[in-house]
Amino acid sequence: MKNLKCGSCGQAMKKNGYTSSGKQRWRCFTCRVSRTVIYQTRRAYFTQFIDWLTSKTEQASMKGKGRTFRRHTSQFWQYWPIPRQAASPSDVVFCDGIYLKRRLVVLIARGREYVSGWYLARSENTYAWESLLQRIPPPIMVVSDGSNGFASAVNTVWPSTRIQRCLFHVHNQIIRCTTRKPQLQAGQELYALAERIARRMTASQAQQWVKDYNQWCQTWDEFLKQKTIINKKSEYTHKRLRKARRAINQLIREGTLFTYIELDPDNQGLYPHTNNMIEGGVNSQLRDMIRWHRGLPLSKQAKAIFWWCTLHSSKNIDLYEQLDTLPTDETITGFYAQAHEKYEDDKDMRLWGDQPVWEEFHTGNTLS
Repeated sequence: MKNLKCGSCGQAMKKNGYTSSGKQRWRCFTCRVSRTVIYQTRRAYFTQFIDWLTSKTEQASMKGKGRTFRRHTSQFWQYWPIPRQAASPSDVVFCDGIYLKRRLVVLIARGREYVSGWYLARSENTYAWESLLQRIPPPIMVVSDGSNGFASAVNTVWPSTRIQRCLFHVHNQIIRCTTRKPQLQAGQELYALAERIARRMTASQAQQWVKDYNQWCQTWDEFLKQKTIINKKSEYTHKRLRKARRAINQLIREGTLFTYIELDPDNQGLYPHTNNMIEGGVNSQLRDMIRWHRGLPLSKQAKAIFWWCTLHSSKNIDLYEQLDTLPTDETITGFYAQAHEKYEDDKDMRLWGDQPVWEEFHTGNTLS
């Protein structure tokens, strides 16, 4: 029984019959005030759904061994929280993608405080990145781990924005080629350079790093040209070291290695040099959420990520108030059915995600 209090005197109210429509009437026998109560059960169920989704709670430990919870909250799985156009620009945007079973990827962008946008795609490519970035105001600098098609998308959508390659990823990329215990002298020296680049540098330290790297290239140029006969074919002997050199040379040519220093020559720490803000602040939490609720179908995993991103897209957001404005499985199916013939020319459809992904979700194929 609900313990209702009178709004006038604060005393407890008691049941007092029913209204002509059959609703329970409550009366305060102190000040003789009566009222009816409308319980917001749907809001309560939605709150329970979001609380469960963002926690480690198992459904089996809930009331009715999860059956009651699933009955009350199943209605909310039909919604797709689609990001709105970002209103306020951020000086720095961090971008990365999180893969689901290696079959889908959710591309995510966030500013210094909140998630700015997300986009569902089959893979990381220029088209998908452009679809995400076009809804976000161009920042001064964007940080990325060097995903496929990302640089091309930035040059198209944000031509004035500078790109900073995440130096922690550069460090890891070099280490994969040298290993952490390189046996060759050339590998040991390149490993030492990789350890230095992962740390934040001043302008003079960055210049010295480039000089030391160029010296390494000159010293080991002939060594890296050595070839070996394998299966009657001539191949480079030190392919991994050549691969690392090729990757670093490309970053230097593109000018994305020390963008954070160029934009902040006084070394005031204004701009980041890694993608940790999204790797640790978003992706790691999303992976935890998927692991806590392992067993979710692929479509529900994507929706769970959408809900999390919506929850972290602004301060004090009321998700329930937006619920009835969100597209559902049924409405999205209708949108794509109407736009099927003109999809290539309909830029508005790119707001939802890649067409092949949505079609497979909503036609009962294996993705769902």
